[in-house]
Amino acid sequence: MSLAKKLSASVAAVTAALIITGCSNGGSSSHAPTPVQTPSNPPAASDNIGVDGAATKGVMQFAKVTAFELDSTGRQLGKVGETETDEDGSYELTLADDYTPGVIEIVVSVTDGQTKMICDALRCGDASTGAAVDLPGDFSMHSLVVVSQAQTAVSASISPWTSMAAERAKTLLSQGNSLPDAVRQSNAEINELVGFNLEKSRSRGLSQVAGAGNEESQYAILNAAAAELLFADGTFSTERFRAFIQAMNDGILAQGDAFTPGQLAKAIESVLDRNAQLDHQAIAALNNLVGRLAAADDGGVDPGYDDDLDVGDDAVTAEKIAAFQRFLSQVRTWVGVIEGLDEGALKQAVAVDSDTIERLVDEGSQAQLKFLGDLVSQSRGHLTGNFEGLQDLIVGGGTTTMDYLNWEGEKVGTITLSFSHSDGFQIGIGGSLVGKDNTVFLPFDLTLATDISLAELMAATEESFPQLFANSKIVLSGRIEDGQGTSTLLLNELSLAMGAAEHPTMTLLGDVGIRNQGVQFSGLIEVTLVRLSDEGVWLEGLESSPVSLRRFRLAGEFSSDDGVSTSSMVAVNLRNAAHIDILSWLQHSGAQRYVEVPVIGNDLPPFARYLFPNTVLMETGFGRVVLNESGMEGYLHARGYTGANGASEYKACLDNAAEVLGSAGYGHYLDIYEEKKACAEAFYVPQVVEHNGPFDSEFRQWLTALVEKYIARRYGNDLELAAGIQAERIWLDIETDPFLAKSGRMGVQFRLPEFQETEERFLEGSFTLSSRVNIPELHSAQLTATIDRTSFRGGSVIATVAAEGKTYSLALSTDDIDTPEAVNLRLFNAQGYELNINATLSGGELNALDGEALIDGEAIGSLELRDGSMPFIVYPNGDETVMESLL
Repeated sequence: MSLAKKLSASVAAVTAALIITGCSNGGSSSHAPTPVQTPSNPPAASDNIGVDGAATKGVMQFAKVTAFELDSTGRQLGKVGETETDEDGSYELTLADDYTPGVIEIVVSVTDGQTKMICDALRCGDASTGAAVDLPGDFSMHSLVVVSQAQTAVSASISPWTSMAAERAKTLLSQGNSLPDAVRQSNAEINELVGFNLEKSRSRGLSQVAGAGNEESQYAILNAAAAELLFADGTFSTERFRAFIQAMNDGILAQGDAFTPGQLAKAIESVLDRNAQLDHQAIAALNNLVGRLAAADDGGVDPGYDDDLDVGDDAVTAEKIAAFQRFLSQVRTWVGVIEGLDEGALKQAVAVDSDTIERLVDEGSQAQLKFLGDLVSQSRGHLTGNFEGLQDLIVGGGTTTMDYLNWEGEKVGTITLSFSHSDGFQIGIGGSLVGKDNTVFLPFDLTLATDISLAELMAATEESFPQLFANSKIVLSGRIEDGQGTSTLLLNELSLAMGAAEHPTMTLLGDVGIRNQGVQFSGLIEVTLVRLSDEGVWLEGLESSPVSLRRFRLAGEFSSDDGVSTSSMVAVNLRNAAHIDILSWLQHSGAQRYVEVPVIGNDLPPFARYLFPNTVLMETGFGRVVLNESGMEGYLHARGYTGANGASEYKACLDNAAEVLGSAGYGHYLDIYEEKKACAEAFYVPQVVEHNGPFDSEFRQWLTALVEKYIARRYGNDLELAAGIQAERIWLDIETDPFLAKSGRMGVQFRLPEFQETEERFLEGSFTLSSRVNIPELHSAQLTATIDRTSFRGGSVIATVAAEGKTYSLALSTDDIDTPEAVNLRLFNAQGYELNINATLSGGELNALDGEALIDGEAIGSLELRDGSMPFIVYPNGDETVMESLL
């Protein structure tokens, strides 16, 4: 079973099971009555409210920080605090003594000749990541912060994302919302867009990501992703930044805004590629976010807001308890719906089922993608290595050929290269190949277009052309088929990018069409191949290519063989791809193979006279013995065609065959050739071993030795692999005279072993599926689930369900997925509601359970085990304690 199937088949079921186990444990519930609201006695407002935080668009060093008091219309009443950031982008200020708690706006601006920004993008103009750069004098970022009567200290980071939330709040304010309500809603919407709580997370730059925790790591990556988008063309402007932070003013991020969800997803992935050593929970959350953004690219992201869960910043404890109980009640309703489905119904509810995914990315499709990467690499290498000899053709146009080599350096086909010029240098790549394992690519017809001008080609040399080619913009179009009419890969102007790193990469990104085994896909594909390290090539003899799969993502329209179509996204991201031959693993693990090998001369036993001692053979014969799991069987053809000239002789042939076979007492079959009016007499022995018992042991030993000899020759470089091969069917075809075998062929049908992971060699990375869930009660909810593998046995799952303007997320992490000793479960939404559960187990039995119920980071209840094993949320409320069962 392929990795894609192993993971995708369990995403929906695992997610539902986790939700059920973690939150309802069977669906039954006991609701405590809503507590009576009691008056609060908040402390008097402090005369000196402190504000601290960090300013990041890249770390903002020595920038001016100003706090303004706002009136109910959002107008600045005046300055109530001022300071500047330090070298780390941090700041602290104290609000003026006469400030009245309400909403403040904190603005970070540039001080000419002093303020610097640490570059978070791959390039910031002429500067690279980590360099200090100047910003335009009119650049600023801001954040709106609600300060309640009870607060004496406020934490407020400022970033592009808080600026976006502030801009959205002003739009909501203009639509009739109160300023505090607008701030809370805008923060929740942007929290859902970025996947974490902006208000409760300290902003960090990419240079500060080392050692950061979950949400701070996410914040650093999102800040750097914003920088990637803002410096997309190598320059930065205040106008572009203003368009960026106003992208959510209408509450929807979609086509036509300064950036699209898909572009943000790509920017996040780009930053993640450069910063793989993050908090593992952050990696899982970011991959889940990428999945949601990529799946929503065409339709846009429309974050919801639940008014039923909106509690003011001055809400009393009783109001918060009641709101949290409403949150749990909503979750129970959804869990009850999912719990009511059996496993089959649940799988059917997910619009893109595992079978569709498996067939789209089966070994045939994987082989096509691997071949595509190797084909482009070899073609590019041929051009750059033979530029002088090909320069006249490259410049003047024309056609040449090159050998295509397999992984052993053997020629397995010829490629035709054709050169032309049309808005840049173009290379046609065509031909057909047959692989060593009878893997056929037939035909392939590709066009590789560059932006290299004719003048540049004419001036190029053997030394300069490789760099010229590497720096060019490359687009790939065309098709690859499997030669059997079952699989076609259509490429529609895929961009090709080569990465210069410790392990060089090649990324293909663009529109494709995939048709395979009756299912289809149309949309975006992203494939990143990475060159394997020496220790990564561990499956010798399996036509391993020198590359492995770093990333594979499909986002678009999936169509199953029953005609059902849906927009979904599936992605695999492997962090250790350079050190493990994932493509060969997926293609060959547990696969059935068939080979033939010639056997001549003394390698053949004179078995015919032992098997058929009483049979009169004709002048020549053809024998076959088959060894399979049920024993040995054999048959012998006595080939002699008669009656070619008339029906009477043809009839005599049949009668003679029937007589001979009947007298021998054997079963038989006849090959009848109607066109020639001829027949072949055939003698068939159902069980050769039973027919001649003494032959059993001898023949088995001989045939087994011959098979082992073949396997050792084919897979001799990997003894462990050879030892794990299971021969399922072996046969021997032999040309023979009556008593002496002369020559033949041995055929072997065998199955390769399922390649097992170990502590030292396992797939580290994530699988993400985002798809619509077709459950009537959930009204076409969108499910995005990410499984992230962080160790041989441990990892995490994060799942997000969105429908009817409500979004819920579940995150689970464990040290051992099979026999966990510790499990952490978080159920949360973008409005700051979170149920955090910690469980310890021994032998599968629950030992201890604790946790917290939180709203905006404030603990309003604790999770306890009572009566031995009954989990309750205990809400303290003054003299009253409210209890709610999770069961």
